[in-house]
Amino acid sequence: MRSVSWHSVMLCLLLLAGMGLSLAGCSQQVQAPRPTPTPTPNLQAVQAWIQQAAIPLTTTDPQAALDDLQPLQQMVGNATIVGLGEESHGSHEFFTMKQRLVEFLVEKMGFTLFAIEGSWTAGMLANQYVLTGQGDPQTVLQQFHEWIWNTQEVLSLLEWMRAYNTDPTHAQKVHLAGFDMQELAAPTFDDVVQYIQMVDPQQATQVASLYDGIRPDPSISWSAWDGEYFQQSAATKQQYIKNAQTIGALLQTNQSMYEGRSSPQAFALALQDAEVIVQSTQLSALDPNTPKNLPVGNNLRDSGMADNIAWLHAHADGGEKMILWAHDGHIGASNSGGYITMGQRLRQQFEAAYLPIGFSFYQGAFNAISPDGMQVFTEQNPPKGSYNETLGSVPLPLYLLDLRAAPAGPVSQWLAEARDFHELGVGYDPAHAQSDDVTVSLRQYFDLVIEIQTVTASHLIPLQY
Repeated sequence: MRSVSWHSVMLCLLLLAGMGLSLAGCSQQVQAPRPTPTPTPNLQAVQAWIQQAAIPLTTTDPQAALDDLQPLQQMVGNATIVGLGEESHGSHEFFTMKQRLVEFLVEKMGFTLFAIEGSWTAGMLANQYVLTGQGDPQTVLQQFHEWIWNTQEVLSLLEWMRAYNTDPTHAQKVHLAGFDMQELAAPTFDDVVQYIQMVDPQQATQVASLYDGIRPDPSISWSAWDGEYFQQSAATKQQYIKNAQTIGALLQTNQSMYEGRSSPQAFALALQDAEVIVQSTQLSALDPNTPKNLPVGNNLRDSGMADNIAWLHAHADGGEKMILWAHDGHIGASNSGGYITMGQRLRQQFEAAYLPIGFSFYQGAFNAISPDGMQVFTEQNPPKGSYNETLGSVPLPLYLLDLRAAPAGPVSQWLAEARDFHELGVGYDPAHAQSDDVTVSLRQYFDLVIEIQTVTASHLIPLQY
Protein backbone atom coordinates (compact mmCIF):
# COMPACT_ATOMS: atom_id res chain seq x y z
CA MET A 1 0.00 0.00 0.00
CA ARG A 2 1.38 3.39 -0.94
CA SER A 3 0.30 6.60 0.67
CA VAL A 4 0.39 10.34 0.25
CA SER A 5 3.09 10.49 2.94
CA TRP A 6 6.00 8.05 3.10
CA HIS A 7 5.90 8.55 6.88
CA SER A 8 2.28 7.51 6.80
CA VAL A 9 3.11 4.40 4.75
CA MET A 10 5.00 3.14 7.76
CA LEU A 11 2.25 4.07 10.19
CA CYS A 12 -0.59 2.73 8.08
CA LEU A 13 1.11 -0.59 7.47
CA LEU A 14 1.46 -1.02 11.22
CA LEU A 15 -2.14 0.00 11.78
CA LEU A 16 -3.76 -1.85 8.92
CA ALA A 17 -1.75 -5.04 8.47
CA GLY A 18 -4.05 -7.61 7.00
CA MET A 19 -7.07 -5.28 7.05
CA GLY A 20 -9.37 -4.12 4.27
CA LEU A 21 -10.48 -0.49 4.34
CA SER A 22 -14.03 0.75 4.00
CA LEU A 23 -15.60 4.17 4.00
CA ALA A 24 -18.81 2.67 5.35
CA GLY A 25 -19.70 2.83 9.03
CA CYS A 26 -17.23 5.56 9.93
CA SER A 27 -17.15 6.01 13.70
CA GLN A 28 -15.77 8.79 15.84
CA GLN A 29 -13.15 8.67 18.56
CA VAL A 30 -11.68 11.24 20.93
CA GLN A 31 -7.96 11.65 21.52
CA ALA A 32 -6.12 10.17 24.48
CA PRO A 33 -4.81 12.58 27.18
CA ARG A 34 -1.61 14.40 26.25
CA PRO A 35 1.47 15.04 28.39
CA THR A 36 1.98 18.54 29.76
CA PRO A 37 5.30 20.14 28.70
CA THR A 38 6.81 23.40 29.87
CA PRO A 39 4.38 26.29 29.17
CA THR A 40 5.14 29.07 26.72
CA PRO A 41 7.15 31.89 28.41
CA ASN A 42 5.75 35.42 28.07
CA LEU A 43 2.47 33.93 26.90
CA GLN A 44 0.49 37.13 27.43
CA ALA A 45 2.89 39.15 25.28
CA VAL A 46 2.67 36.58 22.50
CA GLN A 47 -1.12 36.43 22.67
CA ALA A 48 -1.39 40.22 22.68
CA TRP A 49 0.76 40.47 19.55
CA ILE A 50 -1.22 37.77 17.74
CA GLN A 51 -4.52 39.49 18.53
CA GLN A 52 -3.15 42.86 17.40
CA ALA A 53 -1.39 41.62 14.25
CA ALA A 54 -3.89 38.98 13.10
CA ILE A 55 -6.06 39.71 10.07
CA PRO A 56 -9.54 38.38 10.94
CA LEU A 57 -11.07 36.46 8.06
CA THR A 58 -14.79 36.35 7.42
CA THR A 59 -15.42 32.79 6.33
CA THR A 60 -14.00 29.58 4.89
CA ASP A 61 -16.86 29.38 2.36
CA PRO A 62 -15.45 29.45 -1.20
CA GLN A 63 -18.74 30.86 -2.47
CA ALA A 64 -18.26 34.04 -0.44
CA ALA A 65 -16.68 37.28 -1.61
CA LEU A 66 -12.89 37.51 -1.40
CA ASP A 67 -12.66 41.04 0.04
CA ASP A 68 -11.38 39.89 3.44
CA LEU A 69 -8.34 38.34 1.73
CA GLN A 70 -7.14 41.63 0.25
CA PRO A 71 -4.25 42.00 2.77
CA LEU A 72 -2.86 38.76 1.34
CA GLN A 73 -1.86 40.61 -1.83
CA GLN A 74 0.78 42.66 -0.06
CA MET A 75 1.90 39.69 2.03
CA VAL A 76 2.48 37.54 -1.06
CA GLY A 77 4.24 40.40 -2.84
CA ASN A 78 6.59 39.15 -5.55
CA ALA A 79 6.55 35.50 -4.54
CA THR A 80 6.06 33.23 -7.55
CA ILE A 81 5.51 29.94 -5.69
CA VAL A 82 2.94 29.99 -2.89
CA GLY A 83 2.59 26.85 -0.79
CA LEU A 84 -0.76 26.14 0.90
CA GLY A 85 -0.46 23.60 3.71
CA GLU A 86 -2.91 21.72 5.88
CA GLU A 87 -2.43 20.38 9.40
CA SER A 88 -4.78 17.50 8.62
CA HIS A 89 -5.40 15.77 5.30
CA GLY A 90 -9.02 15.21 6.26
CA SER A 91 -10.61 18.48 7.42
CA HIS A 92 -13.32 20.31 5.47
CA GLU A 93 -12.39 23.88 6.45
CA PHE A 94 -8.76 23.53 5.38
CA PHE A 95 -9.86 22.54 1.90
CA THR A 96 -12.55 25.20 1.53
CA MET A 97 -10.28 27.93 2.91
CA LYS A 98 -7.56 26.86 0.52
CA GLN A 99 -10.01 27.08 -2.37
CA ARG A 100 -10.68 30.68 -1.36
CA LEU A 101 -6.95 31.37 -1.43
CA VAL A 102 -6.59 29.68 -4.82
CA GLU A 103 -9.41 31.83 -6.20
CA PHE A 104 -7.81 34.98 -4.79
CA LEU A 105 -4.34 34.17 -6.12
CA VAL A 106 -5.74 33.36 -9.56
CA GLU A 107 -8.27 36.18 -9.88
CA LYS A 108 -6.45 38.99 -8.06
CA MET A 109 -2.76 38.14 -8.47
CA GLY A 110 -2.50 36.35 -11.81
CA PHE A 111 -1.36 32.91 -10.65
CA THR A 112 -1.72 30.41 -13.46
CA LEU A 113 -0.66 26.94 -12.28
CA PHE A 114 -2.20 24.90 -9.48
CA ALA A 115 -0.03 21.95 -8.45
CA ILE A 116 -1.14 19.32 -5.94
CA GLU A 117 0.58 16.69 -3.81
CA GLY A 118 -0.73 13.99 -6.10
CA SER A 119 0.23 11.72 -8.96
CA TRP A 120 2.14 13.25 -11.89
CA THR A 121 -0.05 11.20 -14.24
CA ALA A 122 -3.34 12.17 -12.63
CA GLY A 123 -2.29 15.81 -12.73
CA MET A 124 -1.95 15.60 -16.52
CA LEU A 125 -5.42 14.04 -16.82
CA ALA A 126 -6.94 16.63 -14.49
CA ASN A 127 -5.29 19.40 -16.52
CA GLN A 128 -7.08 18.15 -19.63
CA TYR A 129 -10.36 18.46 -17.76
CA VAL A 130 -9.86 21.98 -16.41
CA LEU A 131 -8.63 23.23 -19.79
CA THR A 132 -10.99 21.43 -22.18
CA GLY A 133 -13.78 19.87 -20.11
CA GLN A 134 -12.67 16.43 -21.33
CA GLY A 135 -13.79 13.73 -18.92
CA ASP A 136 -15.95 13.58 -15.82
CA PRO A 137 -14.51 15.45 -12.82
CA GLN A 138 -15.33 12.69 -10.32
CA THR A 139 -13.65 10.14 -12.58
CA VAL A 140 -10.66 12.48 -12.88
CA LEU A 141 -10.36 12.66 -9.09
CA GLN A 142 -10.37 8.86 -8.88
CA GLN A 143 -7.17 8.82 -10.95
CA PHE A 144 -5.22 10.20 -8.00
CA HIS A 145 -5.96 6.92 -6.15
CA GLU A 146 -5.97 8.80 -2.85
CA TRP A 147 -8.94 9.13 -0.51
CA ILE A 148 -7.70 12.47 0.81
CA TRP A 149 -8.26 14.21 -2.53
CA ASN A 150 -11.36 12.19 -3.39
CA THR A 151 -13.65 14.60 -1.59
CA GLN A 152 -16.51 16.94 -2.34
CA GLU A 153 -14.21 19.85 -1.42
CA VAL A 154 -11.52 19.02 -3.98
CA LEU A 155 -14.23 18.25 -6.54
CA SER A 156 -15.59 21.75 -5.94
CA LEU A 157 -12.16 23.24 -6.58
CA LEU A 158 -11.76 21.23 -9.78
CA GLU A 159 -15.15 22.43 -11.01
CA TRP A 160 -14.29 26.03 -10.11
CA MET A 161 -11.11 25.82 -12.17
CA ARG A 162 -13.05 24.45 -15.12
CA ALA A 163 -15.67 27.21 -14.82
CA TYR A 164 -12.93 29.85 -14.61
CA ASN A 165 -11.30 28.56 -17.78
CA THR A 166 -14.64 28.35 -19.59
CA ASP A 167 -15.28 32.06 -19.05
CA PRO A 168 -14.21 33.80 -22.29
CA THR A 169 -13.23 36.95 -20.38
CA HIS A 170 -10.36 35.01 -18.76
CA ALA A 171 -7.77 35.09 -21.51
CA GLN A 172 -5.11 33.62 -19.20
CA LYS A 173 -6.19 30.12 -18.20
CA VAL A 174 -5.28 28.27 -15.01
CA HIS A 175 -3.46 24.96 -15.42
CA LEU A 176 -3.21 21.95 -13.10
CA ALA A 177 -0.39 19.51 -12.33
CA GLY A 178 0.52 16.81 -9.85
CA PHE A 179 4.06 16.83 -8.46
CA ASP A 180 4.22 13.47 -6.68
CA MET A 181 5.99 10.44 -8.12
CA GLN A 182 3.63 7.98 -6.41
CA GLU A 183 0.62 6.34 -8.08
CA LEU A 184 1.99 6.82 -11.60
CA ALA A 185 -0.29 5.35 -14.25
CA ALA A 186 0.25 4.00 -17.76
CA PRO A 187 -0.09 7.32 -19.69
CA THR A 188 3.19 8.68 -18.28
CA PHE A 189 5.08 5.59 -19.47
CA ASP A 190 3.26 5.63 -22.80
CA ASP A 191 4.20 9.27 -23.37
CA VAL A 192 7.90 8.43 -23.06
CA VAL A 193 7.59 5.45 -25.41
CA GLN A 194 5.63 7.50 -27.95
CA TYR A 195 8.22 10.25 -27.83
CA ILE A 196 11.02 7.75 -28.51
CA GLN A 197 8.92 6.27 -31.31
CA MET A 198 8.79 9.71 -32.90
CA VAL A 199 12.46 10.70 -32.54
CA ASP A 200 14.26 7.32 -32.57
CA PRO A 201 11.89 4.56 -33.74
CA GLN A 202 14.57 1.87 -33.68
CA GLN A 203 14.80 2.26 -29.90
CA ALA A 204 11.06 2.31 -29.18
CA THR A 205 10.56 -1.44 -28.76
CA GLN A 206 13.52 -1.69 -26.40
CA VAL A 207 12.29 1.27 -24.34
CA ALA A 208 8.82 -0.24 -24.04
CA SER A 209 10.31 -3.56 -22.88
CA LEU A 210 12.40 -1.81 -20.23
CA TYR A 211 9.18 -0.50 -18.73
CA ASP A 212 7.69 -4.02 -18.50
CA GLY A 213 6.74 -4.67 -14.91
CA ILE A 214 6.98 -0.98 -13.97
CA ARG A 215 4.18 0.32 -16.16
CA PRO A 216 0.83 -0.29 -14.44
CA ASP A 217 -1.46 -2.64 -16.29
CA PRO A 218 -4.65 -0.71 -17.08
CA SER A 219 -6.52 -3.96 -17.76
CA ILE A 220 -6.65 -4.76 -14.03
CA SER A 221 -7.71 -2.63 -11.08
CA TRP A 222 -5.21 -0.19 -9.61
CA SER A 223 -5.33 -1.83 -6.19
CA ALA A 224 -4.66 -5.27 -7.67
CA TRP A 225 -1.71 -4.05 -9.71
CA ASP A 226 -0.31 -2.02 -6.82
CA GLY A 227 -0.52 -5.06 -4.56
CA GLU A 228 1.33 -7.20 -7.08
CA TYR A 229 4.08 -4.61 -7.45
CA PHE A 230 4.48 -4.35 -3.71
CA GLN A 231 5.11 -8.11 -3.51
CA GLN A 232 7.96 -8.06 -6.04
CA SER A 233 11.38 -9.08 -4.72
CA ALA A 234 14.02 -6.53 -3.78
CA ALA A 235 16.20 -7.72 -6.64
CA THR A 236 13.38 -7.22 -9.14
CA LYS A 237 12.72 -3.70 -7.87
CA GLN A 238 16.43 -2.85 -8.15
CA GLN A 239 16.33 -4.03 -11.75
CA TYR A 240 13.31 -1.79 -12.36
CA ILE A 241 15.37 1.17 -11.12
CA LYS A 242 18.20 0.31 -13.52
CA ASN A 243 15.79 -0.09 -16.42
CA ALA A 244 14.17 3.28 -15.76
CA GLN A 245 17.57 4.96 -15.42
CA THR A 246 18.68 3.41 -18.73
CA ILE A 247 15.83 5.20 -20.50
CA GLY A 248 16.70 8.50 -18.86
CA ALA A 249 20.34 8.06 -19.92
CA LEU A 250 19.25 7.31 -23.50
CA LEU A 251 17.36 10.59 -23.61
CA GLN A 252 20.20 12.62 -22.11
CA THR A 253 22.82 11.08 -24.39
CA ASN A 254 20.82 11.93 -27.49
CA GLN A 255 19.43 15.28 -26.38
CA SER A 256 20.75 17.30 -29.30
CA MET A 257 19.50 14.82 -31.89
CA TYR A 258 16.13 14.32 -30.23
CA GLU A 259 15.53 18.05 -29.83
CA GLY A 260 16.28 18.50 -33.52
CA ARG A 261 13.73 15.84 -34.40
CA SER A 262 11.06 17.30 -32.11
CA SER A 263 11.55 20.49 -30.10
CA PRO A 264 13.36 21.50 -26.90
CA GLN A 265 9.98 21.67 -25.14
CA ALA A 266 8.91 18.18 -26.23
CA PHE A 267 12.29 16.76 -25.23
CA ALA A 268 12.17 18.45 -21.82
CA LEU A 269 8.75 16.92 -21.08
CA ALA A 270 9.83 13.42 -22.18
CA LEU A 271 12.96 13.63 -20.04
CA GLN A 272 10.94 14.84 -17.05
CA ASP A 273 8.41 12.02 -17.49
CA ALA A 274 11.30 9.56 -17.50
CA GLU A 275 12.80 11.18 -14.40
CA VAL A 276 9.51 10.95 -12.47
CA ILE A 277 9.39 7.25 -13.35
CA VAL A 278 12.91 6.83 -11.94
CA GLN A 279 11.81 8.61 -8.74
CA SER A 280 8.82 6.28 -8.46
CA THR A 281 10.88 3.11 -8.87
CA GLN A 282 13.41 4.30 -6.30
CA LEU A 283 10.76 5.08 -3.70
CA SER A 284 8.85 1.87 -4.38
CA ALA A 285 12.00 -0.21 -3.92
CA LEU A 286 12.20 0.72 -0.24
CA ASP A 287 10.67 -1.77 2.17
CA PRO A 288 8.32 0.27 4.39
CA ASN A 289 8.45 -2.47 7.03
CA THR A 290 12.09 -1.54 7.70
CA PRO A 291 12.20 1.45 10.10
CA LYS A 292 15.60 2.66 8.84
CA ASN A 293 13.98 3.29 5.46
CA LEU A 294 11.72 5.99 6.93
CA PRO A 295 14.16 8.93 6.65
CA VAL A 296 15.47 7.58 3.34
CA GLY A 297 11.96 7.45 1.90
CA ASN A 298 11.04 10.87 3.25
CA ASN A 299 14.14 12.42 1.72
CA LEU A 300 13.63 10.68 -1.61
CA ARG A 301 10.03 11.75 -1.85
CA ASP A 302 10.43 15.37 -0.76
CA SER A 303 13.55 15.80 -2.89
CA GLY A 304 11.74 14.42 -5.93
CA MET A 305 8.66 16.57 -5.35
CA ALA A 306 10.81 19.69 -5.00
CA ASP A 307 12.62 18.82 -8.26
CA ASN A 308 9.29 18.29 -10.01
CA ILE A 309 7.97 21.63 -8.78
CA ALA A 310 11.14 23.37 -9.98
CA TRP A 311 10.67 21.74 -13.39
CA LEU A 312 7.04 22.85 -13.55
CA HIS A 313 8.06 26.37 -12.56
CA ALA A 314 10.56 26.51 -15.43
CA HIS A 315 8.76 24.56 -18.16
CA ALA A 316 5.02 24.05 -17.60
CA ASP A 317 2.33 26.22 -19.13
CA GLY A 318 1.47 28.80 -16.49
CA GLY A 319 4.34 27.67 -14.28
CA GLU A 320 5.75 31.18 -13.84
CA LYS A 321 3.29 31.74 -10.97
CA MET A 322 2.44 28.57 -9.06
CA ILE A 323 0.17 27.57 -6.19
CA LEU A 324 1.15 24.41 -4.30
CA TRP A 325 -1.42 22.34 -2.37
CA ALA A 326 0.07 19.87 0.11
CA HIS A 327 0.40 18.90 3.76
CA ASP A 328 2.02 21.31 6.22
CA GLY A 329 4.84 18.77 6.60
CA HIS A 330 5.82 19.20 2.96
CA ILE A 331 5.13 22.94 2.64
CA GLY A 332 7.17 23.84 5.74
CA ALA A 333 10.48 25.49 4.86
CA SER A 334 12.71 24.03 7.57
CA ASN A 335 14.03 20.63 8.60
CA SER A 336 11.23 18.37 9.79
CA GLY A 337 11.54 15.06 11.57
CA GLY A 338 15.19 14.53 10.65
CA TYR A 339 14.89 15.03 6.90
CA ILE A 340 14.94 17.93 4.47
CA THR A 341 11.40 18.88 3.52
CA MET A 342 10.17 19.78 0.08
CA GLY A 343 9.55 23.31 1.35
CA GLN A 344 13.07 23.63 2.74
CA ARG A 345 14.50 22.63 -0.63
CA LEU A 346 12.25 25.17 -2.37
CA ARG A 347 13.33 27.88 0.06
CA GLN A 348 16.99 27.07 -0.59
CA GLN A 349 16.48 27.23 -4.36
CA PHE A 350 13.97 30.07 -4.71
CA GLU A 351 14.60 32.04 -1.50
CA ALA A 352 11.91 34.71 -0.97
CA ALA A 353 10.16 33.73 -4.21
CA TYR A 354 8.79 30.74 -2.26
CA LEU A 355 6.11 31.63 0.29
CA PRO A 356 4.88 28.83 2.60
CA ILE A 357 1.47 29.32 4.27
CA GLY A 358 0.77 26.91 7.12
CA PHE A 359 -2.68 25.91 8.37
CA SER A 360 -3.46 25.15 12.02
CA PHE A 361 -6.59 24.28 13.99
CA TYR A 362 -7.38 24.31 17.69
CA GLN A 363 -10.10 21.66 17.92
CA GLY A 364 -12.35 19.64 15.71
CA ALA A 365 -12.73 16.62 13.46
CA PHE A 366 -10.82 15.00 10.62
CA ASN A 367 -10.81 11.82 8.57
CA ALA A 368 -7.93 9.37 8.96
CA ILE A 369 -7.12 5.68 8.71
CA SER A 370 -6.99 3.83 12.04
CA PRO A 371 -6.66 0.26 13.28
CA ASP A 372 -10.44 0.07 12.78
CA GLY A 373 -10.41 1.41 9.23
CA MET A 374 -11.43 4.82 7.97
CA GLN A 375 -12.85 6.96 10.76
CA VAL A 376 -13.76 10.46 11.79
CA PHE A 377 -11.66 11.48 14.79
CA THR A 378 -12.08 14.44 17.09
CA GLU A 379 -9.42 16.34 19.00
CA GLN A 380 -10.62 18.61 21.78
CA ASN A 381 -7.41 20.63 22.05
CA PRO A 382 -3.88 20.70 20.62
CA PRO A 383 -0.80 19.43 22.47
CA LYS A 384 0.15 21.42 25.56
CA GLY A 385 2.90 23.95 24.89
CA SER A 386 2.63 23.54 21.12
CA TYR A 387 2.52 26.41 18.66
CA ASN A 388 -1.01 25.29 17.78
CA GLU A 389 -2.18 25.73 21.36
CA THR A 390 -0.96 29.32 21.52
CA LEU A 391 -2.30 30.22 18.06
CA GLY A 392 -5.70 28.87 19.05
CA SER A 393 -5.77 30.49 22.47
CA VAL A 394 -6.49 33.90 20.94
CA PRO A 395 -10.26 34.57 20.81
CA LEU A 396 -10.51 34.81 17.03
CA PRO A 397 -12.36 32.06 15.12
CA LEU A 398 -10.44 32.50 11.86
CA TYR A 399 -7.42 34.64 11.07
CA LEU A 400 -4.35 35.19 8.92
CA LEU A 401 -1.02 36.02 10.56
CA ASP A 402 2.24 37.22 8.96
CA LEU A 403 5.00 35.69 11.08
CA ARG A 404 7.64 37.81 9.33
CA ALA A 405 6.19 40.93 10.97
CA ALA A 406 6.88 39.77 14.53
CA PRO A 407 8.56 42.39 16.74
CA ALA A 408 11.82 41.80 18.55
CA GLY A 409 11.58 40.51 22.09
CA PRO A 410 9.29 37.82 23.53
CA VAL A 411 7.33 37.28 20.30
CA SER A 412 10.39 36.76 18.12
CA GLN A 413 11.85 34.54 20.81
CA TRP A 414 8.70 32.41 20.85
CA LEU A 415 8.69 32.07 17.07
CA ALA A 416 12.38 31.12 17.04
CA GLU A 417 12.09 28.44 19.72
CA ALA A 418 12.02 24.79 18.73
CA ARG A 419 8.48 23.82 19.76
CA ASP A 420 6.02 21.16 18.73
CA PHE A 421 3.78 21.86 15.76
CA HIS A 422 0.89 19.42 15.60
CA GLU A 423 0.49 17.56 12.31
CA LEU A 424 -1.85 14.72 11.35
CA GLY A 425 -1.11 12.31 8.51
CA VAL A 426 -3.31 9.85 6.63
CA GLY A 427 -3.06 7.42 9.55
CA TYR A 428 -4.08 8.13 13.14
CA ASP A 429 -3.95 6.18 16.38
CA PRO A 430 -5.50 7.97 19.37
CA ALA A 431 -2.95 6.30 21.62
CA HIS A 432 -0.15 7.94 19.62
CA ALA A 433 -1.89 11.14 18.57
CA GLN A 434 1.35 13.10 18.24
CA SER A 435 3.18 10.60 16.06
CA ASP A 436 3.32 13.01 13.10
CA ASP A 437 4.17 16.14 15.11
CA VAL A 438 7.35 18.06 14.29
CA THR A 439 9.57 20.21 16.48
CA VAL A 440 10.43 23.38 14.59
CA SER A 441 10.88 27.11 14.76
CA LEU A 442 7.54 28.33 13.47
CA ARG A 443 9.12 31.41 11.90
CA GLN A 444 11.45 29.23 9.84
CA TYR A 445 8.71 26.74 9.02
CA PHE A 446 6.12 29.15 7.61
CA ASP A 447 5.94 32.78 6.49
CA LEU A 448 2.20 33.04 7.07
CA VAL A 449 -0.24 31.01 9.14
CA ILE A 450 -3.99 30.64 8.86
CA GLU A 451 -5.57 29.59 12.17
CA ILE A 452 -9.00 27.97 12.16
CA GLN A 453 -10.46 27.52 15.63
CA THR A 454 -12.76 24.60 14.83
CA VAL A 455 -12.72 22.19 11.89
CA THR A 456 -15.00 19.38 10.73
CA ALA A 457 -14.29 16.26 8.71
CA SER A 458 -13.93 16.47 4.94
CA HIS A 459 -16.71 15.00 2.82
CA LEU A 460 -15.39 11.79 1.29
CA ILE A 461 -16.46 10.36 -2.05
CA PRO A 462 -16.21 6.54 -2.07
CA LEU A 463 -12.94 5.57 -3.76
CA GLN A 464 -13.31 2.98 -6.49
CA TYR A 465 -10.08 1.48 -7.77
